[in-house]
Amino acid sequence: MSTEKNNLTARCVMLVPLARNEAAHHAAQKFGFQPSIEHEPALAMAELCLHVNHLRTIQPWCTEQPVAQLILVHTQELEGIDQLVHAIHTYFPSVLISELRDGRIVDIKNDSAVVDKLTELPIVHSEDVDANELYMLLDNKPHEVDK
Repeated sequence: MSTEKNNLTARCVMLVPLARNEAAHHAAQKFGFQPSIEHEPALAMAELCLHVNHLRTIQPWCTEQPVAQLILVHTQELEGIDQLVHAIHTYFPSVLISELRDGRIVDIKNDSAVVDKLTELPIVHSEDVDANELYMLLDNKPHEVDK
């Protein structure tokens, strides 16, 4: 197998309307991608799941961490794109989602990935609350504190 065919970083899933299929082929050639081109969001998600699973199985043998990528091409013409992006952010936060805009590939930011990368919960420091304040907050009645 040649290195070009075995280049994991060049493999990706491309979602494009059927009427814009030529744009996907042109972008793949221009940027050197080896895409699996899909025309429906559900099929793109299924193909992405297969790609992520494949990357997980070969991960121990890779020197660098491969990342799955979804590239959206003229998807404003398709329905269900927002749901697809939300599902990918939820279930596969490590997947890189990009969009073809003005002849270049632009990444779509995933804010939920930041939360997934936290190793510990942040520590929040607050002022001490005495028993009277706590009772007032809970049932609006001041109580005497035993000494």
